[in-house]
Order: sequence, then C-alpha cells, then structure tokens
Amino acid sequence: MKSNLKLTIETSLLNAVIVYAAKHNLTVNELVARHFKLITNLPKQKNIIDLIEELEKPTINVDTDLKELYYHQKI
Repeated sequence: MKSNLKLTIETSLLNAVIVYAAKHNLTVNELVARHFKLITNLPKQKNIIDLIEELEKPTINVDTDLKELYYHQKI
C-alpha cells in the first residue's frame, strides 16, 4: 500500500533533485523512498552492555588469587 506525502522544500533544491533523478533514471518519488528506507534501516547502535558481552571471555582459573596475580604482574 502506498500513501501520498506532501513536502515543502526550496525551489532550487527541488530543481537540483529533479536533475539528479533524471541523470540516474529515477523519479523524485523513488529517491525519497530510497532515502527513507536507508535512514530507517540503519543498524541499531550497540549499548555498553552489548559491547561488553561481545568481549572475549578471560581464561582465569577460579581458584587463582587475583590480588596476588595483580601484584606479581605489576612487579
């Protein structure tokens, strides 16, 4: 299903869009629809939790004394 959309833009911009569309064998409607599809299908930006969950899991023995390991590596 398609719907009509009324836009108000500067005449000079509309003229430039019409020329661009003609050069690329497109209609202004097709350009607008493509742009709307592009901006609405952008990948979701990941939040910090998503980024942390993607990190490689550390391989540390659960019986390791982390405090001792820290000071040993610091030396």
